[in-house]
Amino acid sequence: MVYFPIADYRPDVSVVNGSFTDTLVNVLPADGGYIPMPSAMVVSRPLEEKPLGCIAFRSGNGVKIIVGGKQKLYSYDSQTKGWKDISQSGVTYQANEENKWSFALFKNMVIAVNKNDQPQVFKVFSSERFEALGGNPPKAGLVKVWGPFICLMQLTDNPNRIHWSGEGDETLWETKYNVSGYIDFQDGEFVQGATETTNPIIFLRSAIYAGSLMLGSKSPFAFQKIQDKRGARSAASIACRGSDAFFAGDGGFYQMSLDGQLLPIGFEKVDRTVFKTFDKFALDEMQGVIDPIDNRIYWSIKRGNNEQITFVYDWGLQKWSRLQGKPFTLFPVFTTGYTLEQLDEIAINLESLPASLDSPRWQSGAPMLGAFDDQNRLVMFTGAPMEATVVSQEMGAPDGSFNFITKMFSEVDTTQGLLSIGERRLRHEHAPITWHKERVCSCVTGAYHGRSRNRYHRFKLRIPEGVYWNHITGFNVDLRPLGRG
Repeated sequence: MVYFPIADYRPDVSVVNGSFTDTLVNVLPADGGYIPMPSAMVVSRPLEEKPLGCIAFRSGNGVKIIVGGKQKLYSYDSQTKGWKDISQSGVTYQANEENKWSFALFKNMVIAVNKNDQPQVFKVFSSERFEALGGNPPKAGLVKVWGPFICLMQLTDNPNRIHWSGEGDETLWETKYNVSGYIDFQDGEFVQGATETTNPIIFLRSAIYAGSLMLGSKSPFAFQKIQDKRGARSAASIACRGSDAFFAGDGGFYQMSLDGQLLPIGFEKVDRTVFKTFDKFALDEMQGVIDPIDNRIYWSIKRGNNEQITFVYDWGLQKWSRLQGKPFTLFPVFTTGYTLEQLDEIAINLESLPASLDSPRWQSGAPMLGAFDDQNRLVMFTGAPMEATVVSQEMGAPDGSFNFITKMFSEVDTTQGLLSIGERRLRHEHAPITWHKERVCSCVTGAYHGRSRNRYHRFKLRIPEGVYWNHITGFNVDLRPLGRG
């Protein structure tokens, strides 16, 4: 038997006689292998508008989820699973797909902005509705918190400007008061986004700046350019968690450290595949979201036929994978918890529950990856595994010899996977891989039986949706050399 460890997902490089593959679907990177991607479980009724931004946070009253639509702002009701209108009284908002909502938590308030409306504020413990943020702040497409300052960027009237509030005061915006101020970046084009730290990193279209907090000076922030002629391709592709920052540039994915070091995380891995496969419009709409628990970032790209491709990068393992399916708008969320009565509404008995009782899904305040589906419903990725497809590297003797295969084992903790053998005699564009029919494994030995005599072989394991498994690490193959044909 010959053992082939599970191949890393690197579609940019050759898959022949190496340790890389161009096909891994609906699995997540793990040490020594891959693990399943949970399916989405619906936890709310549909929102009446398409969600255009959201924030989830824990408060003294539990978990609160606020969502912005085209004309209204909503709060999630965990009791009814519905949505409550908490818009400013008498105001119809003007958000849209090009000018979405951005939210930030400052002290005990939620600040909400979009480029077409006056910035809004909601006091978590006392407000029933949003109201206009005081002090005449500028209209903006993005809001961040830098220590004791609220920072507005993607300004409607000054796209290359960042404007911050007074120290600890969300209502002071005139520059002559309390170190409120702004900076106009003279090069680097327009502002795309920033990290949310005391000493932030600011991403422009073709430059990156590092900011330093300098309390006590005339201006609280000093800025230094750390990358020239390189910036974020789109605002939505920037994803940050603490000092960890990731973005998509022109032709590649990058990780930015707090000290300004730039790491090309997609080079010779996925960059060519992503940036040459998808058109400019799809790439400009790419959305980046960081998992609230694990060291993973998800870059989602929508394409035709109501489908979405998501490229997943684990920065701890420095490995990639790919998700494929219906479109979701991803965002980090906290679970709202369930009462026993609400569990009764989901399933008639414990065995019928879609997740075990110790799952974070049933707990209040547990962080996890959430999303809105194509029906505007809130979902959480806590269900049974999605259908997974794992394809090995392509194996063949460099001297043109034939190999004979009679059986193989997949190193995975389920017997419900379906395996097929792929083969071809020559490697060129007119001789694609021919795949045999899928086979089930022996219920006695766990072996997949199938015969193939050829020069090049690959193996494809498909684990159907809903089948529970934990890890896949490779393939054991009964492979015998036959000599040249």
